[in-house]
Amino acid sequence: TLGEMGDSPEPSSGGHVVRSLEIDTISLLHVTENENSSSENKKNILTRGFESIGIDSELGYTLLGVISGIVLGFIFSATFPPPPDRTLPVRIVGFPGAIFLNLLKMMVLPLISGSMVSGVCALNGSGSETGRLARDTLIYFAVTTIIAVILGLVLVTTIQPGVGADLGSLGSSSNAASSSAP
Repeated sequence: TLGEMGDSPEPSSGGHVVRSLEIDTISLLHVTENENSSSENKKNILTRGFESIGIDSELGYTLLGVISGIVLGFIFSATFPPPPDRTLPVRIVGFPGAIFLNLLKMMVLPLISGSMVSGVCALNGSGSETGRLARDTLIYFAVTTIIAVILGLVLVTTIQPGVGADLGSLGSSSNAASSSAP
């Protein structure tokens, strides 16, 4: 051990003095505990609050964001009057929303088809086994698509989104443009 080497300075071959080092393990443990406690102190009060009630910090921040968005929405809608041209917010938010939905539609079919093809190609089985798996995959895809369509139709007929909305002001500009065209 280091203590057996002696505590007195000994000259080395180069004329330098070499001293033995004794490391106190208790002081090392104390330093490690201080580093851990400092990382605990670096957590902000919200993270410690979420962890104290047993909620993951990411979930807690997500819930906090949703709740604060709802509260700010109520505050702004009560504070500021609606704009005289009600179609302006729809036009501002509608265009990026339509682009986003079209991009999603554009990506769905290639992703599903590509994942099905790569899954079938990754098989190392016989031809009949691969054919059976491909058939089962296509049947599964068709059945889940049919279930999604039925669920969508049922929800649209029961919830009836858009019923009661005044769409007359939105359609007036498009009706005027379509009536002027021959």
